[in-house]
Amino acid sequence: MSPSPEQVRRLLCTLGDHVRGLVVASRGMDMATVAGETVADTIYAIDRVADDALLQWFEEHWRDVQVVSEGLDEPAHVGSRADWTVIVDTIDGTRGLMYDKRPAWCLAAAAPPGGGLADIVAAAMTELPTAKQGAADQLSATRGGGLRAERVVDAGYGQVTKVDIAI
Repeated sequence: MSPSPEQVRRLLCTLGDHVRGLVVASRGMDMATVAGETVADTIYAIDRVADDALLQWFEEHWRDVQVVSEGLDEPAHVGSRADWTVIVDTIDGTRGLMYDKRPAWCLAAAAPPGGGLADIVAAAMTELPTAKQGAADQLSATRGGGLRAERVVDAGYGQVTKVDIAI
């Protein structure tokens, strides 16, 4: 059965959490090394970390989607059919993040099969923090369902707490 818009919103948030975890775990590597080129963009080492994990995440957590992303040369189908079209920019703001100057964002949105930006039903943007940040925000929404905001606070020693943010 195809997930509801609210379930899709939660899946997009989980994807953002996953990408944030990858970015945090990659600290210490040379994020600015050029790792390749696509038709759309220059791919840096930190992009490669997130982009290489993208389709695997969908295989494990959300099948039957078409995934459209800068890191892919063409849309990818995961599963036997496409119940949703998911548009993802795994790291929007790579340059500032890879030099640890400002956070970036994982942007993800879902539309009905074959849909585009005007057809988005659910979306999430997850902050990808710099090394000195102790918290990162996540904003998500469903069409007609309002906005949800959460802050992820790293309490140290790998302990992470999610709290709602008053809007």
